[in-house]
Amino acid sequence: EQRQDFWSCEKAHELFRFIMAEEDGIVLLKLDKYIKPGFQEIFLINRSDSRIISTYRLFYDPNYSVWQSDHVINDKISVSIDTDIFSDEDEEYSTWDGYLELNSPDLLAVQFKHPRFAEPLIAHPRLNKPFYKIDDDSWRSFDRPLMISEIGPYSKIWFKGIDFKTIVASENNRTIYQIDKNENDNGVWITCEAIISHTEDHCSILLLFTDTDHEKPINICGEINLYLKTFISSEIKTSVDMEGTGILQLELKGPHDVSCKLTAKNGKVVAKQECTPGLIKLTVPDVDIGVGYKLFVDAGDDDLFSDVEPYTLIKQSIEFNELGGEGFTRFSIEKIQFSMLVEDYQVNSSNSFSELYLREEPLCRGFVTTGYLILEEISRKSKKKVKISVKVATEAFYGDQINIKLTPMGDKFVWNKTKNTISKRSKCKENGHSYKDIFSFFVKKIG
Repeated sequence: EQRQDFWSCEKAHELFRFIMAEEDGIVLLKLDKYIKPGFQEIFLINRSDSRIISTYRLFYDPNYSVWQSDHVINDKISVSIDTDIFSDEDEEYSTWDGYLELNSPDLLAVQFKHPRFAEPLIAHPRLNKPFYKIDDDSWRSFDRPLMISEIGPYSKIWFKGIDFKTIVASENNRTIYQIDKNENDNGVWITCEAIISHTEDHCSILLLFTDTDHEKPINICGEINLYLKTFISSEIKTSVDMEGTGILQLELKGPHDVSCKLTAKNGKVVAKQECTPGLIKLTVPDVDIGVGYKLFVDAGDDDLFSDVEPYTLIKQSIEFNELGGEGFTRFSIEKIQFSMLVEDYQVNSSNSFSELYLREEPLCRGFVTTGYLILEEISRKSKKKVKISVKVATEAFYGDQINIKLTPMGDKFVWNKTKNTISKRSKCKENGHSYKDIFSFFVKKIG
């Protein structure tokens, strides 16, 4: 078998440049004017005696493209190659599908025939995305972060599918240190002494692969996230579902497991979870809306034999104010109507009942719109928000507003004249407040 490399390039002259040494310097030959798709055999000839100095055999295909999967299974990835080079007499265009063996020295070897050669040829397509592995572990794509807990001072990190000269460790565009590569017949790797010795003051840094030797600005040809400590990677979100359960969500990234704890104002633990980094969800049944809780997230262990010193990620106050849930649309109440005629009350921003959450739910025949209205109950000792489940009886559209009749479960909404707010009629009767029946609401979608 004859081994033949082939490449793809947008501009032929970027690919077909050949350098030869002469007594008076280096001659650069640009051959782009003479390159055509297909097999190319190029000779460099000495003019004085017509002697062939060098021969280059190349394939050029402007339509060449490679797709490769990001997922590594048993150190193999799926590959699909589109190229005219592999086409035969019956096909103008050909697709090759197969697997790339990351542990093979030759990576991917694709055998094909060409009319200019009696024996089959072997092509070695270049990778679109590089891979790395730690010591003898499985290969992984550059998209997967490197955890400090995965390596030691004598670990080696191996690379495939990337041509680089040095690695720059960077944080916020500031260079922390540099790592030079090593190379032998087994491949390309770096040692981890520099990484292990710079772990104190950083949570996350970027390993930037450059194809230049310590030059500025550096030309980056790849990057890997290196996580030294666990950290918050998203904002903390809180909500309250239809059953009055508080839901707290946050996302963590990093090498260390964490302990999440939520305490009430009196110090009582209302939610606790030991978890690995990822999407964290804490739930608090019968949560107090608008009341301060405290969230603690800690990593590491106090154990004498633990490799990780304990450290705190989060210690902050949390309130459950964002009511809602999956599939709900949020509305503001713009106006209250007391009869079918013109009598109404214009709502202002100081009113505490200005939010309504609705969603459609399927029935046996059609849909019904249900949700809940937020009311604020004020007593001599406290003030808290409550949720009243509702069902939409009728609706009519008026520009950007909707006129709807709301039916609370087992009661009726009224205007509490004493407190100048919405209440349930039963509450007004219990407390001796004067009230007025509400006929409908004008609401407006928020967001």
